[in-house]
Amino acid sequence: MSNPSGNGGADFNQFKYSVPTGTLIKLEFIASLNKNFKKPGVAFLKYLYVVGTVTWHYINTHAIHKKSSDYKGCTLNITRLTNILGTKNGETCNIIDDLIQYEILQRVGGYIKNCKSFDYKLKDTTKDFESINLFPEFERISKKLIIKHNEFYRAVSEDLILYKSFLDKIKVYELDIYLDKHKEIESELYLMMGEFENSNELQFGTINHKINLVLKSLIDIQRGDSYIHRKNPKSRVHTPLTVLKREAKAVLRFEGKGFIELDIRNSQPLIASILIKNYWVQKNMDIPQDVKQYIKDCENGSFYDYFMALNNVSSDERTDFKKRFFAEVFFSKVTKRQTVLKKQFKNKYPNCDKAICDLKGGTGSERYNEFSILLQTKEAQIIFDNVNMGLIRQNIPAFNIFDSILCLAEDENRVRERLLDAFRSHNLCPTINTNDYTANMPIEAVMALIEDNKATMRKNCKVEVSQTK
Repeated sequence: MSNPSGNGGADFNQFKYSVPTGTLIKLEFIASLNKNFKKPGVAFLKYLYVVGTVTWHYINTHAIHKKSSDYKGCTLNITRLTNILGTKNGETCNIIDDLIQYEILQRVGGYIKNCKSFDYKLKDTTKDFESINLFPEFERISKKLIIKHNEFYRAVSEDLILYKSFLDKIKVYELDIYLDKHKEIESELYLMMGEFENSNELQFGTINHKINLVLKSLIDIQRGDSYIHRKNPKSRVHTPLTVLKREAKAVLRFEGKGFIELDIRNSQPLIASILIKNYWVQKNMDIPQDVKQYIKDCENGSFYDYFMALNNVSSDERTDFKKRFFAEVFFSKVTKRQTVLKKQFKNKYPNCDKAICDLKGGTGSERYNEFSILLQTKEAQIIFDNVNMGLIRQNIPAFNIFDSILCLAEDENRVRERLLDAFRSHNLCPTINTNDYTANMPIEAVMALIEDNKATMRKNCKVEVSQTK
């Protein structure tokens, strides 16, 4: 189904223009200098689309609470970008070069002809974000970009349409009361065009300043303005739920009821075991003993515990350690140089390491990211396509957050059994944790907690930046 909304999917999968604070004024200036386009507004939208694409990727795949150095960048394929923008290859390259010159983007990673495009990162990730309300005369041009964007990047299916119909029923506990009490927030996020002071108005639209991305997601959910992004029919599914902080889940309601979350312990290593096991099966070889042990350790939830103990990592540091472990062991390029964690993993599970390295393409291969793509594809197949959509088709409200499921407490047993069945089909038996978000926690307390954590994150981020200078 290529046109579910009657306009090429522009309404069903809206592309939201969010960029780092201060960027919009820069883009307007750069657009005024670009002579490739007769109208500066057209140039502005093309610059905005490119920066918005990288920003969206950063927000949705990096998760705001991670260190900026963990983020590897957003791949921009020039041929595809040229098709979306309706430009020539040279013009597209000039747009990117301008964004680099004016320190909005930076180019990272390498380029391999017919294999790998350059990756790009935001130059400054310590800022808040802002968005723009385009004036009506530019909305038409923007919609054309969005439709082209959706043709390349947004898989639309009957399943996603059905999923969105359930997603739009989620409400946010006491949000309207909170916004009524804090009217300045409402004006910052949703002030209508023309109501800003002149200093906030551009030639092409008005700026919404200091977007709190968590609150923005909650407002989108409350107003039934949820997006669903799926790059292809096998990839992960991104929604406003997938960018929420853990604390914010406490204010979500479905028909007045709070959620619980079923979270698979050691989920990513466990799902990776499917790829590892298949590697040895395809070689017509018996499953090595260390691979069997790896699977057992993942199933009982002790996989990370072994390496944390080995490296004297406290339980408070578990989340950061898991990110580091995955970056160094599962998602890194295969090289002769090995980190301490990589050596420890190889010593503990030598045949798992061999399978992973071969699936990455071997030493020096630039296709090393194929393992992470395979892993996320397998995760989406199990958790979203099998479990989540299977439940939705049975009229059971369930919502995918990558490798976990939000559901109502009354449906816990059915959701848990569906998860277990999905893994049993791969001869796996995961450990499932339950997080309870059913208590009526005041939204004031939730937002205060998020702001406290955000302040801590920013402090850590500034320390990190100063140390790298």
